[in-house]
Amino acid sequence: YMRPWNHFLCVPIVPVYAEKGDMLLIQGEGPTDVWYGHVQDVDYLNKTVDVYFFIESHRCQNVFVRESRGRGARNTVSWRSVIGLADGQWSGPGMWTRDS
Repeated sequence: YMRPWNHFLCVPIVPVYAEKGDMLLIQGEGPTDVWYGHVQDVDYLNKTVDVYFFIESHRCQNVFVRESRGRGARNTVSWRSVIGLADGQWSGPGMWTRDS
């Protein structure tokens, strides 16, 4: 417990425990493929989150809007795919602004 930090070979990974309403960074297929997901529900037993995916608006930089609407818009994502919490705030109904 008293070991100096500079002797570790790797950085410890701390998992993200998402809560309803969080905007998450979710790993896509490639290393630079990162999605934004707004948490609708958390399943602690199965370690998944239900999210709506958000994409950057074509009109405004750093403003994200929901990717799709309707029944098929809600997606289930494994906790293993969650990279972290996104920095930003809601700027209106259905619009989320990323901190620059």
